[in-house]
Amino acid sequence: MLDTIEPGLVDQGYSLINVYKISNGLTFFNNFTDVMNTRVILNMSPDEKSFLYDIYGVPVVGYHYFTSEDRVSYFINELVERKAYIDYCANLVENNMDVDFKLYNTYGKSLTFHEGDKDETGIGRIDIEMKLRVKLSANSDITVRDEIIEYIKSTIEDMSSDQGDLHFPNLIHDIKEEYNEAIEYIEFMNYNNNRLGVQHIELRDVIDPHTVPEFLNIRNKLASDGVSLVPCIDIEVIFNDESV
Repeated sequence: MLDTIEPGLVDQGYSLINVYKISNGLTFFNNFTDVMNTRVILNMSPDEKSFLYDIYGVPVVGYHYFTSEDRVSYFINELVERKAYIDYCANLVENNMDVDFKLYNTYGKSLTFHEGDKDETGIGRIDIEMKLRVKLSANSDITVRDEIIEYIKSTIEDMSSDQGDLHFPNLIHDIKEEYNEAIEYIEFMNYNNNRLGVQHIELRDVIDPHTVPEFLNIRNKLASDGVSLVPCIDIEVIFNDESV
């Protein structure tokens, strides 16, 4: 039977051990071309000896997110479920209407946000890292740091896309109000290792309609266990005249 699958393997000393069957078949790919627009442009190299390809609209996922089989399965299942829902809706709408499937850009260089200056300097990547310094009150413990980190992450990532602007002085004020009894003060240091004084993220007034929508979020990093993801929010805690 092995020779019918791959001729010549028996002569090389191979044996067939097991044969597995899939009851409902195996899907190697799902066709998203009817709901997503991906462009591939063919160009000639400057020396006219080879071809170059410009590819637009291809969604990618950060490597650090795919370090767990559970996260890979979750991502794929969510993607397929949403595609199935769109296919269902497309059958209900009128013939001259379409439903598009869009993914937010959550990683890498931003095309829609700037630093809030008159030159509209780009913010760089939209997955944000932050550094802060906080002094705890006498009756507080180090767990307040984790609470503040979660507060920052949820506040930024719960912002609606049309809300757009993020002002860190306002965020610091809100944190101080929320944890008034737990901290003496909190100080914003920087985001994405920017220079001192860069404390604003604003949406550009004019955005190319073909630009993929962007979603401000907190950058994640692998925890010490090599599997879990934790927010890239570094908070220096000052307590009893010591830094933690």
